[in-house]
Amino acid sequence: MVFKRLKLPNWVKYDLEEEQELLGGERYQEIAPTFNRDGWYYNRLHNFSWFEVRYNKLYRAFKEENPKQFLYELQLHSHVPLTAEEIYYIKSVLLYRKNEKLSGLLYEDHLWKFHNNIYRDRFKMYKQINELKEKMKIK
Repeated sequence: MVFKRLKLPNWVKYDLEEEQELLGGERYQEIAPTFNRDGWYYNRLHNFSWFEVRYNKLYRAFKEENPKQFLYELQLHSHVPLTAEEIYYIKSVLLYRKNEKLSGLLYEDHLWKFHNNIYRDRFKMYKQINELKEKMKIK
């Protein structure tokens, strides 16, 4: 498969609405949309990524010159978390000898858990705000 797709990050819509980085920034170049669907895309053949976002009933696309952030996010999404038993055994092996692959795996697992906690906590916060709005009957 030539293309990879991730869910569109929230900051892209925010930047577009505020007309900040995406519209006038040097990091992104506006291009013609390919799929006409919200998302963050990566072309493996040409090694570039772009965002497609619906804005004012039209789809707009912005090319990102450096796809490293997309590849990092893709790695986080494809990670299978380690069990407590696996973490215990990896740490015990690392006590006796250094192994870059095992220490990298532990670090990657830590980043994955940290990343997921941020999204979980944000979801809880929005849920609490909506419940509070309903109690106060605010729209």
